[in-house]
Amino acid sequence: MKKLMTFSLAALLAAAIWFTGCENDISGGDTTAAGLFAGRSVLGTTEQVGAPPANWTQITDSTFTGTFKGSIWAANYGATGQEDPSPASVFVAGGDGGAAAYSPDGVKWTAIPNVTNSETINGIANDGNGTFIMVANNGTLAYTNNIIGGSWTTLTSSATQMSDTIYAVAYGAGSGRFFITGYNGETSYSTNGGATWTAIKDVYNIFSPDSNARAISSFQVGRADTFVAVGGRSGYPMHNEAAYSLSSGSSNTWVSNSNGIFCRGLTNGTLGGVNYFVASGYDMNGTSSNNIAYIDSSALASSSWTPVSVSATGVSGWFDCVTYGGDGAGNGYFVAGGVGGQISYTDDITDLTTSSWIVVRVPGFTSYVDSLAYGDIELPGGTGRFVAVGDNGAGAYTTDPVFVPKAKADAN
Repeated sequence: MKKLMTFSLAALLAAAIWFTGCENDISGGDTTAAGLFAGRSVLGTTEQVGAPPANWTQITDSTFTGTFKGSIWAANYGATGQEDPSPASVFVAGGDGGAAAYSPDGVKWTAIPNVTNSETINGIANDGNGTFIMVANNGTLAYTNNIIGGSWTTLTSSATQMSDTIYAVAYGAGSGRFFITGYNGETSYSTNGGATWTAIKDVYNIFSPDSNARAISSFQVGRADTFVAVGGRSGYPMHNEAAYSLSSGSSNTWVSNSNGIFCRGLTNGTLGGVNYFVASGYDMNGTSSNNIAYIDSSALASSSWTPVSVSATGVSGWFDCVTYGGDGAGNGYFVAGGVGGQISYTDDITDLTTSSWIVVRVPGFTSYVDSLAYGDIELPGGTGRFVAVGDNGAGAYTTDPVFVPKAKADAN
């Protein structure tokens, strides 16, 4: 599924928690690490001080390293739905061979028994109330209502209505629907926490026959959800595709809206009062010039995606994944991860100059960062942490609190 191509071209974004789907692998460049200064604050209405996602610590927990022997393709963060003494929320990671684990802080991990029939886990999502779903190869998924030692239910392709690889899963808080999507744009949804699934043809009709839907995300507007799916397929030139629904993903509501990038990641977040869908990947259609694209979520029907060049993001090659971390007041970071263990982050998506994107090499990664998750966890001196996972069982977390509310900073 990965690492199938090489190119002679110069080395070629989970409130509710949005899923970020990721893959790998081509080749890429290197960029000098840098950091933003503490105290940067102009976005939104709340002054923000604290550390950007610049400093990372490698995960060395023995359970983590013992569980993940291959690549880790998916990461997520969400509420467990459990009462004390269980953690209220956890990071969850999954990858090759159905390996999975969870952690309250990204540092210490607990293994999850193999629940996907050893099928590789490609995506994870949760509903914010304790239900987690992991999607995998061959139309397989597993779900639970109690990730802290609870039981899992495993479904195969006949139940999920998916004939092949499921690349991505996302939850819409307005509609209460989980959506899964993957090979040839096959798509199904569940209204009962993953127990039963209904196939829809809309996304398949847009993506098939030469493109796979590799990532999906949502944004709640009132009681409805806006869903967006993005993807592509190997080949040259690659077929890039995107589709959206303004009606909670209902049948006959999906519209094609290609963003020009062969996408492997997608997220949703708000900066400066504007909500964006941000996709990550690489432009392989002869130019090799873009690896991020974004669009105002309120303008999907009237606007096109804006590409961001590799010279702006500072990374020449694949961004396998992208996620958003914010304080709920319009302040936050879009963080993309990919080639060479590099991540690039920005707190101003509309500034397409190189000064707005800061590149950091994540310790412990010899290859790709395949997935990122953000958790609003309590840390000494503040709140907020990103976790990165990737090839060869690599993992890392942001060392410093990503956000320190001004009142708390002043008190300290």
